Amino acid sequence: MNNVHTFLSKLTVNRSFMYDFVDANAPCFALGLVEERKQQCGLLALRPGELIPPAVSNVGFNFGHSLFGNDDFEVIHFAFQFYGFRTYNVLLNPSNPIVQAVVRRMVETGEYFFFALSPEQSVTAFRTEIGKQVLVGLKMHLRRILASSTTDAQYQRALTQFRQSMAPTDRLLNWACRDNRASLDLNHDRLELNPSAETNEKPPPRRPSKAQSKPEPIRHPLSMLPTIAMLIDGELESAEELRTSLSAARKRPYLLDDDTVQRVFRLHADQLEFVPINREQLARWRAASPAPAQRAEIERLSKQLDRHEDVLAALVALARELESGTVEAIARMDEGELGLAMFDGTLSPPDGAPVSEGLRLQEQHAIAKVLDAYLEDLEENGFNDLDILGQMAPQMPLLKRLMEISNEGDMADLCDEFFALDRFVRQLERLAAGIRSGAIEVPS
Repeated sequence: MNNVHTFLSKLTVNRSFMYDFVDANAPCFALGLVEERKQQCGLLALRPGELIPPAVSNVGFNFGHSLFGNDDFEVIHFAFQFYGFRTYNVLLNPSNPIVQAVVRRMVETGEYFFFALSPEQSVTAFRTEIGKQVLVGLKMHLRRILASSTTDAQYQRALTQFRQSMAPTDRLLNWACRDNRASLDLNHDRLELNPSAETNEKPPPRRPSKAQSKPEPIRHPLSMLPTIAMLIDGELESAEELRTSLSAARKRPYLLDDDTVQRVFRLHADQLEFVPINREQLARWRAASPAPAQRAEIERLSKQLDRHEDVLAALVALARELESGTVEAIARMDEGELGLAMFDGTLSPPDGAPVSEGLRLQEQHAIAKVLDAYLEDLEENGFNDLDILGQMAPQMPLLKRLMEISNEGDMADLCDEFFALDRFVRQLERLAAGIRSGAIEVPS
């Protein structure tokens, strides 16, 4: 129980919950909470009852989720697809208070941990890497989940129906610890899981290197078409929502950090790797004489994969565009670099309040410095006041930004430091006063 792999930070769970989970009949699954660096996240715990080969677990897994049911009831379906091995499924009753508490925490924080316990009781821990985008389906159905009144009889019928539709190679996990409220208590009876020394010395790779042979994909029967469809649709939906979020951040890239942008690159690499695997699976099903409805679904999914590739390419393009404007990227620039980047359009002037006082002062001084240098150059080249006004027209949004993030005292201090900027600001003040007094006529 002291060996934690893959994620190398100290993790804390409830002791009685973990012991009950270890004692439950495998293969099984449980929900709880885990603490990492004083932050509590949702926990999805899996005991497959068999060893998942390291060559498989090192590649990671595909996590899918959906809501099954009708107008009268609903059940949550989680699927953990380990490529080259098998898919583990679990159905949960959303009226269960532990389910509601953990799902709410997952959606609110955008973070969750996944534990896989081996037969030797060592723990392989994974943490989400793309935040709330991975959980878009749960977020969409959260209100219904929290208001669920699914009875145990309805849940058991859903279990029976799902079990009959499963592929022979897949596993339906026993839902353990469903009534153990201790799974939500991290204030008492705490159990710390420490990374093993072996893991610290040689952490397992994220995926096999190019020199290693990749595991063969599972050849699923046609009965798995709905599950694979759920996984493909879910990945596309999360990628599209992420693209929407990144597009909205174009005007304010400094609200992003380097890690967020790097996660996009990792998401692209991870999801793109599985597109050809899914295409191969669809091709096998297409050649297996599917029923008309199945064939139509296969064709729909083929188009979904095409769209998924396009969205992933767009995500990478957006990430490359935004990575030079993250809060860390701006902090790494000196004032000259920052001012020049905003002046020549490489970095769009931010809007809204700066995220910190340090960045406000940095941005303020950078804009003042670059505008002063430009105005000084215009003066040295013999431009008169009217010509300078014309030359400065494209840079007025930058001056406007400077005034937005500066109070009267700030502007006075900047004008005392930058003489050319001071002369231009005074010229604008005289122009504005002339317009107000009527001395300068403005064409109607």
